[in-house]
Amino acid sequence: MPWRIRFCGKNLYHHIYVWGNDRHPVFKMDGNYRYYLKLLADFSEKFSIDIIAYALMEWHIHLFIFDRLNKISLFMQNLHGEYAKYFNNVTGRVGHVFGERYNNKIIQPNLYGLWLSRYIHRQPVEAGLVLDPKDYPWTSYRQYIGLQKIEFIKPQVILHQFGTNNRQRRKYYKEFVLEDKEDIIDWDKSQVLVVGDMNFVRKIKKTFNIKGKAIINKEELLLTICNDLGVTVDCILNPKDKIEREQRHKAIRMLAKEYNLKICEIANILGITRFAVMKVLR
Repeated sequence: MPWRIRFCGKNLYHHIYVWGNDRHPVFKMDGNYRYYLKLLADFSEKFSIDIIAYALMEWHIHLFIFDRLNKISLFMQNLHGEYAKYFNNVTGRVGHVFGERYNNKIIQPNLYGLWLSRYIHRQPVEAGLVLDPKDYPWTSYRQYIGLQKIEFIKPQVILHQFGTNNRQRRKYYKEFVLEDKEDIIDWDKSQVLVVGDMNFVRKIKKTFNIKGKAIINKEELLLTICNDLGVTVDCILNPKDKIEREQRHKAIRMLAKEYNLKICEIANILGITRFAVMKVLR
């Protein structure tokens, strides 16, 4: 099966996650975690990547990043390439350390980003390793609540949504992570969508209802459609040939039939006229 196109570009937020080869450990001792964090700091600076949050678990890794210059591929190649060489050397093994291409999803830093940071920071709790995420040393959570200074972590885009000063932000963020809340993100879906009950949906007037689920804005909806079709956003918005125009036609039909959007809503999302939408749907 051919690999699906990765979505990338300048000034985009990504959720990256990867497992060890055959679900084998990628960290075996404290020094492994420390060396990975050193590489994370070095390569995030080299490639102008902001690290918003992370969780290093024995068998897998979660990264929440902001890619300023469309360097995500080079960043990940260098980060995991260097770590794999180090890990094989210190453990006396050979072969792949990471068992698959890294997975990445483009996300929005607002509602989805808040819950993503919570999800990442609660990884050791959900795994049964600790009762309080502050007691696990290999996530960025301690930075968020002011217990540790990690220079390369850039949590402002999340913390600034929790108050007007640092003390307030840390307090409210800690409550957010520790509270017994139901996630509004369905993390098990291949296409992760923001999930909301009807009260939640009514609060967000610009939400598109999709089979009981909700996507917060038209940018996220467009990214989801492109991911389903395996094409870039530019292909849908600015088709250059017959093949790309047909992909846009597929997107229009999908928005109408699967997402139950009106002609005017589809036209608004794709930046085209209502007549152009009507012509495809005839």
